[in-house]
Amino acid sequence: MKLLFVAPRMHTNQIGVFQTLKKNGHEVIFHSILQGGLEDHTEVEPLILDATPISRAISKLLDKKLANGPRLFPHPVDYFRALRELAPDIIVVRDPSRLFSLVAAVSARILGVKIVFYNQNPVFQERGILRSAVERIICGVFDAVFMSPVLGRKKLHAQALNYVKYVPFCVPLRYQVTHLHNPVRIISIGKYNLRKCHKLLLQAANEIRHASNIELTIVGEVSSLEQERHFEELAFFVLQENLSDIVTLKKNIPYSELQSKLHDFDLFVLPAENEPASIAILEALSVGLPVVCSDSCGTRWYIDEGRTGNIFKSNDLQSLIDSISVIINDRALHSKMKIAARESSVVGFSEAAFYQSFVEMISSKWPGFWKL
Repeated sequence: MKLLFVAPRMHTNQIGVFQTLKKNGHEVIFHSILQGGLEDHTEVEPLILDATPISRAISKLLDKKLANGPRLFPHPVDYFRALRELAPDIIVVRDPSRLFSLVAAVSARILGVKIVFYNQNPVFQERGILRSAVERIICGVFDAVFMSPVLGRKKLHAQALNYVKYVPFCVPLRYQVTHLHNPVRIISIGKYNLRKCHKLLLQAANEIRHASNIELTIVGEVSSLEQERHFEELAFFVLQENLSDIVTLKKNIPYSELQSKLHDFDLFVLPAENEPASIAILEALSVGLPVVCSDSCGTRWYIDEGRTGNIFKSNDLQSLIDSISVIINDRALHSKMKIAARESSVVGFSEAAFYQSFVEMISSKWPGFWKL
């Protein structure tokens, strides 16, 4: 089958998805309107479309503080014609609130293409009457289904609706047998944005080093002036606190190179607050690294707390210190967590787990439609 993915830009959290679909005999195409600084186009080369002049003007005026230009869109008629010529079987559209997504979805609906809306909102969550009504209308108008890789917590008042399906992230398994190093090697991956809370992690390392022998490596993207300033602030903090002997700050490491080095570490930590859905956590679990993240991270639902990692209270220094220390100071626990991390990867977000969930979603919405 021919599957078209539409999003503002290509994200590394979809690389496993593309690999798996292609391995199973499907054609994968990607349309975007922007290009990020460290995109990996090994699996799919995106077609980057030109935004209309009016949408660029509106975006420049109104989208200064919004990521990925939600008001950018290509010429609707030109895009309709291109989609008609491409003739995909399924179109997976990122977040229908974006104008580019709406142009793609409307074109697909007119042409009779099956539509899947993709977002990273929890499948299980408390939904108001208005929001539920809007989602139902969108799915009805476009004959579509929503999918999300974020499960959420099954609790009172949290509901998963029949038009919202959980399809996990997809991360290839790369487990290698390694033992806890001395010093313990900790890695954190995330763009150098304030929200990633890198400074909080540096503060934690500054405290932990008095009781434990550690090395901390932080890797992130620097592709804007704001990120460059934040990187320099962190570098200054490292010098100011005499952390240079245990902390290494790296920037703009190619995705493939970073993935090949993950197994050299012992623990992955993501200190970010309000992180929608970090794929880096799952990449770490897939190589057998225990993980630590905050309770406001969307990917925390993939962590079996106390078994594959720990979850700390968001933006709480002592909670972060405790969550890291309990793992790195207990060799037996660390060893058990490594094995559990590998096991959770197979069941939760392997290629097989993703593909089965994706096919089931399509088949339940459009019985008999899915084919190789």
